[in-house]
Amino acid sequence: MQTKYGEFPYDYPIKTAQDKCKERYIGFRVISKIPSLFFPNKDIYTLCYAYFRWFDDIVDSLRLHPEESRFIINRQKIFLSELYSEEPPEELSTEELFLAHLIRFDRTQEKNLRQDLETLIGSMEFDAKRRGKVISSQELEQYINDNVIPYVNITSSILNVKFYPKQDLIEIARAGFVVNYLYDLREDLSLGYINIPLEEIEQYEIYLENPDSREVQSWIRDKMEDLRATIFSNPFNQLPMMARLISEAMITKRRRKFRKIETNDYHPI
Repeated sequence: MQTKYGEFPYDYPIKTAQDKCKERYIGFRVISKIPSLFFPNKDIYTLCYAYFRWFDDIVDSLRLHPEESRFIINRQKIFLSELYSEEPPEELSTEELFLAHLIRFDRTQEKNLRQDLETLIGSMEFDAKRRGKVISSQELEQYINDNVIPYVNITSSILNVKFYPKQDLIEIARAGFVVNYLYDLREDLSLGYINIPLEEIEQYEIYLENPDSREVQSWIRDKMEDLRATIFSNPFNQLPMMARLISEAMITKRRRKFRKIETNDYHPI
């Protein structure tokens, strides 16, 4: 497919990005129908979400040899750097066009997203390297921060959220991130991603081979109690309308997961 880098938007990649988003998050069926008048940066938001969902799928894929994953991760790191150079690359895959548009938006609107994007890609690299390994509490905390803080910063920039204390948003995003990995615990373990840090494995006397054990359930219950107050808080009241709607939709999904974990009303692998 031939493209003109300066032309925006590319209809084909945006449609593909929408489809990718709808695969992973049913709420995008609603977001895609919001008029641009009310959500001017809707396409950029969609392209950003789709790029990192595609990247996450690559990292999680069991079909790829570790060297293939490393090659793709290194390509994306180099590609990001090239997009911020004076002469951006000419040969782009469809998914890389998602990122190219995001960078173009950043450069033209002066949103200063580069460091956050580099941090997110770095967290993907860490994910690939840690498969099958137990990590420490400190490493897990850093991994959570490297996902959550850039996500809040980038989303706030795209949604034009200004003069709002981000720490409240970061705390509830952190809680949602932890709910996600508690909900996906068995599936993640089957893929080799161990989101129980070494110190807590020892503290709770957990055997990773048995995720249904009383020890693992005790660990999950304690995590849930730590999250309860935050996950059911509502720091969105002062946000602009579109940012509030999207934030509430995102956290509602995590609250549903929280309730399902609490009642054991979900179907682990």
